Amino acid sequence: MVPTLMRQLRISSNPQAQQHAAGIIRNLATGDHITDVLTTECANTMAYMLLDPSTNITVLIEVTASIAVFADDDETKDQLMNMEGGKVFSRLVSLASLSSNSEVQYNCAGAIGQIALTVKLQQKDIPEDLLHKNIAGILLYLDKFLMSPEPSFVHVALWTLLQLLDDRGFYSIYKKEVHLHKVIEKIVKSKHSEAIKELADNVQAKMTAQAMSG
Repeated sequence: MVPTLMRQLRISSNPQAQQHAAGIIRNLATGDHITDVLTTECANTMAYMLLDPSTNITVLIEVTASIAVFADDDETKDQLMNMEGGKVFSRLVSLASLSSNSEVQYNCAGAIGQIALTVKLQQKDIPEDLLHKNIAGILLYLDKFLMSPEPSFVHVALWTLLQLLDDRGFYSIYKKEVHLHKVIEKIVKSKHSEAIKELADNVQAKMTAQAMSG
């Protein structure tokens, strides 16, 4: 079934069929079939669709949602970070920060957060060259999401930031971002939900701990 769906994904002349196929794959991965889905190289097919600039926006919504689900798998996190020489990670950052579609932005942000967990789980930083290429986009995406009136966007940005702060290279750059520090402070004192304010407080606490550890 999955190989047939992947073939449908590559037929660009039928966006509706592509969208349907990507949606089914995402639903399969969300359930008990994630191992079956990932062993059929679905991540590679989704990456191909992600990198293809001609991919229809309705298809891209489903593709990015699928990638966010795939990224929940620990082995796939590292695979997505390094896939196509880092181009997949870079594309996720670009779409999170610059896409005109909020669903694509949110899906990509979720995937970035999951990928960033690699730093903590495998105790290795994002490759220096990959971080250097994408740091401006990451900071832009965080700024946009943290300032968003949509609580779910603020939440995913804070959660992702918590993961990224474990990366030594990211931390060394982020600690100089006075504007973002002020945004976090405002969130802590805001009327956001307690869950969001707690996440913002955790970001501040991690920054303090990192500074004290040198």
